[in-house]
Order: sequence, then structure tokens, then C-alpha cells
Amino acid sequence: MTFSIAAILLQVYGVHALSGWPHDLPDASGNGGMYFQISVLGKDLCLDVQGGKSYNGAPIDIWECNGLENQLWYFDADSYAIKYAGDSTKCIDAGDMTTGSALKLWDCNGLAQQQIGYDSNAHTIYSTATSRSNAASCFDVLGGDATPGTLVQLWDCSGAWNQQWNVLAGLTIRVQQGGTDFCLDLQNGDTSDGTPVALWQCNGLVNQLWYFDGVSYSIKYAADQTKCIDAGDMNSGTQLKLWTCNKDYPQQQLGYDVEMRTIYLADSTSTRSPDASMCVDIVAGALNNGNPLQVWNCNGCWNQHFSIIGPASLASLSQHTNRSFLVSPEACPPAPAPPSPGAKPTMVGVNVCNSDNPNLKLSFGKDTLYFQWKRQGDPAKPDRNVDCEVDYSIGYSGSDPWYEGGLQLPDKICGQELPIRIHIHSSFEDLDVHEKINGQDHKIYLKREMKDGLDHCGHCTCGDCHYDCSNFGELTSGGPQHRRRGHTTAAPTPAPADCPCKTECPLDTVTRRRQFQSARFKSFVSV
Repeated sequence: MTFSIAAILLQVYGVHALSGWPHDLPDASGNGGMYFQISVLGKDLCLDVQGGKSYNGAPIDIWECNGLENQLWYFDADSYAIKYAGDSTKCIDAGDMTTGSALKLWDCNGLAQQQIGYDSNAHTIYSTATSRSNAASCFDVLGGDATPGTLVQLWDCSGAWNQQWNVLAGLTIRVQQGGTDFCLDLQNGDTSDGTPVALWQCNGLVNQLWYFDGVSYSIKYAADQTKCIDAGDMNSGTQLKLWTCNKDYPQQQLGYDVEMRTIYLADSTSTRSPDASMCVDIVAGALNNGNPLQVWNCNGCWNQHFSIIGPASLASLSQHTNRSFLVSPEACPPAPAPPSPGAKPTMVGVNVCNSDNPNLKLSFGKDTLYFQWKRQGDPAKPDRNVDCEVDYSIGYSGSDPWYEGGLQLPDKICGQELPIRIHIHSSFEDLDVHEKINGQDHKIYLKREMKDGLDHCGHCTCGDCHYDCSNFGELTSGGPQHRRRGHTTAAPTPAPADCPCKTECPLDTVTRRRQFQSARFKSFVSV
């Protein structure tokens, strides 16, 4: 039997995971609402609005889970729609609902292509439009490609890994200083009474997700809402911890001031003042993994400023209590220096290709691009005969160091109108060519052609080690482009013995780009 996704999520969390889940799933468009990340089961990849821009037709893809607004969703009670937390007027929409239809944002309208169900046993999200008792089309990661930026589509339900999804509730509470976000983090995800609540680099994992309860004025651990952030005896220097929720405990009653970005103890008053005087504080202002949080006299310093990542409606969180708080100025710890702005990455000197599509190659110069695409005799795809040099530019999105790019080309290439869009990955050494054929999106993944005389279009048996050695669990250079995440301290997994390009791993992307940007531009000369 199929239920609305809101009802299913209530069942999943209420019965299987969250013993403290409320009996009525709150409408997240109001105060205290519940927001969700939707991730690929067993992988650190979340359903994501590409570029974080809200407009009709905005693509839905997968991206590394980060807890930011473009990966937050919510569900109205008794609704079959999934709404975008960044803009409650937009819903996930499956277009014409045919096999291969790419998911996108569209104005919420209650039509069939926005009616979605969730099977908690199979972990599948599916269109309920054809039959709510036997839906056949599921959310599917295009081509089973786990590369961040891969689009999500409707496809025949198969039970494959790329159709299995997990749902995590909650929001992140962040310190945004010094160029790196740190989040309130439950140590090791341990829900025992007394487990410290500390800082850790934001990673989108469940131990960094929290829920603001507008009834009890508490901050609950989203994965177990019987547990709350607790300030113990409420004295200066008392460190925050997790404890069983009790609505009568003043040490669990917290307010948030949106303008001051301060979390304060609502009942930390005195006979001298009715205002709250104690705030959540980063011990010594140290932005380090595992650094504890404490309560301290509210002082307006940067190390008492926190951002709640979520929709604009979260402004209502400042009304958890009717109290204000008392600021006692004191010397502040030095604020972390912002990162020095760096030059935006480029594709200069990079040639890209694909072993499965040997007749599609791109060579990048400073302002010009050599575009070669020969395809003939494929009954499922139109012929292509492109061989020319064109001007190009890059439309950047994201921020340093996680820039992405959209390749901006003339309306006609070699005199032809090509139904393509080209997305540059954050490595800025590989890209996706999205070709529209009969209304369906077909992606061709292109990567660097040569490096140190090695062919990377089909002969590197260890995958993408030519630009991202974190595939091996090894972070050798500390370069910002590496993507290793989480709290693991395990020894790195060794590269396969037969990997011919494993010796490249000590080089990060920035180092390689510095080495090869100066190469002379010439069509398909390996760099």
C-alpha cells in the first residue's frame, strides 16, 4: 500500500529509527518544521538542486552531501509532493513521466508528475502517477554514475543501488569563519547521555543534523528526538552535551536570535535583569575538529555567532522565547583570517576525451577551443560532423575552492546548432557533455587525455587517479580539491598494483594545473 511521502517518512522515523518522532509530521513551511536530506543509500551523495538556483527547469542532480540549503527538502502533511526548502513554491517534477525523464524543479501545481511516494523497505522513491498500488518508475541516478553532478531521472524500478535512497531529517548549525564551515557535531553519533556536542568540519552526516522544537524551545538531535542539547548547571564554562529531553529542564531551553546569530539560554536570567545572559560559545575561539562548545556570558564576539542553514522561514526560530539576551562586552579571541582570494581555475592547456567515444575530443586554449566530433551510423543517435575552432568562455558557479563551470559556446558550432550543454567538474580537468536526443538527456564523460605519457582515456585501470587520489583513501597533499570526507582516521587503502598512473597521486589538481597551463595550445597535442 502506498502512502504520501510525508506519511511514509513519519512511519519510517517513528517506527524504525526515531522513537521520539512527533505523531503529526510538522509542515516545514511553518515554525519548527522538519527538513530532510535525501541521499543515495550507502554513499555520501545527496539529491541536489544544480547550482542552488531556483527556477522552472532547474536540474536535480547528485552531489556530495553538505547540509546546505540546495540539498534540503520538505513534505507537506498529506501531500505527495517533495518541495524544495530553498523555495517552497517549487517542487520536484518528472516532466512527461516517461522513462528517462530528467527530474527538475517546477512551480508546485499538484499535477501527476509531482506526485511521489517512498517505499521504506526497498528505499525507493517513485512516481505514484500511474498506479499508487504498483508504481513502476523510480528516481534513478543516470547511468549508475556516482560522479557528483550526475543528473537524476525516472527509470523502470529495478532495485539497483542507484535507485535506493535514504532520508535524513534535520538542519545544520554552522560557524562560518575563516573559509571553512564547522558544524555542531555529536561526537561519534553516540546518543548516550553525556556525549559531548563539539565542532567538526561540516560533512552533511547524520551526527550534524538537528531539529528546533518550537514547543519545548529545545534543540533536538534529529536522529533521536528523545535527546536534546543540554547545558548542565548553566554556569560559565559548562560544556554542551547530549541528554534525555525534559521540557522542564531550563538548561535545555534555547533561543536563537537571527540578527545577532546567537544561540542563548532562555532562562539564564537574574534578579538584576530579566534578559538572558548566557550564550553558546566556542571554547577559546578555536576552530578545530573536536573543540568543545560551552555556555559563556553573551558578549557579541564572533565565536558566539552561528548560522542556521535552511530556508528563510527559519527566521521564526528567533521567537522560541519572548526573552532577549544581555550582552556583556569583553575581549574577543582573534577571528580567523579569511582565505586569500585565488584566481579562478581554467581549462587552458587541457585536452579531454572518452575511450567509448573516441571521435569526440576537445582541446582548450586561452580563449579558443578546438572541437572535434565525428559520429556516423549509430541508429539511436544523430550523425555529428564537427571539426573546427570556436571561441569559448566559462560561466562559474560555486565558490573557491569548489568552483564549477558551464562552458559557454556560440549558438552555432561549425555552422551547426548542437543540442548540448557542457558542465565542467570542480576538478577543472574533466567535464560532461549533455546531449539532448528525442527529449532525453545523454551524458558523455570526458577526462584528461594524456599525462606523463600515459593514456587516461581507457587504459588507467584504477579509475580517475589522474586527478583525484582520494579514491584510494589517501590525502597526500592537503590540496583543496581533494574530496576525502568524514571522521575516518583509518590507514589509506593502497592503490591497485596494476595501476599505471598511481605515481601521480602525490600531485594535487592545483599543482598539475600549474605545471601544464603554460603548454602551447595546439589541437590534440598531449599536455
